[in-house]
Amino acid sequence: MMFQTIHHVALNVTDYDRSREFYVNLLGFEVLGEYVFPSGTRRLDCRQGDTRLEIFCSAVPLQKPAAPVVGYRHLCFFTDNIHNAVAELHARGIETEQIRPDPMAGGLMTFFYDPDGLQLELHE
Repeated sequence: MMFQTIHHVALNVTDYDRSREFYVNLLGFEVLGEYVFPSGTRRLDCRQGDTRLEIFCSAVPLQKPAAPVVGYRHLCFFTDNIHNAVAELHARGIETEQIRPDPMAGGLMTFFYDPDGLQLELHE
């Protein structure tokens, strides 16, 4: 079995509208579809370039586990110009950590957070 790429990443969020605003209107993801399951759980499918996200908001309130947990640690987006990308995030009111070298993978990196506090990384 050979995996060629990751098809999508699925995220659980606590507030559908707030997360939709963040990922679509602030980060610029294109909406592919929106669904409501019989349980009341809502799902947003979106993409930007080759990055596809499925964002789920349960009808039953979710609790964010205390970090660290086994599983998802962060989601990393590649950019060809981290300085411009960070400037765009700041212009949209999204704070980032300081840009710094990535000693393991090379290049530059920084972190920022979605409305639920999920850690997102930018890497150049």
